[in-house]
Amino acid sequence: MKNPWSWRTQPERYRLATTRCPACGDAAFPPRPICPTCGATVPHSPADADVPPRQSPLVLELTHAHAGVNGTNGQNGSAQALVEQVSTSA
Repeated sequence: MKNPWSWRTQPERYRLATTRCPACGDAAFPPRPICPTCGATVPHSPADADVPPRQSPLVLELTHAHAGVNGTNGQNGSAQALVEQVSTSA
């Protein structure tokens, strides 16, 4: 089963991509049009979504929930992860 079209067109869904504020230099995840730190407008472009965090995040807990709905052949369910916060500041 393929991932939905909306997931394939948003690269931040597959990795912890961030955007960096041009005013204060802080980064935000998920990418946002307004900086949560200083309130400045962050221009959105495909290149902005590729700012990596300064270190690799650590997955602390991973849960995969399987829903038992008849007729789906196990194709439905969801995954949730608890991820350690990492520094995105320069």
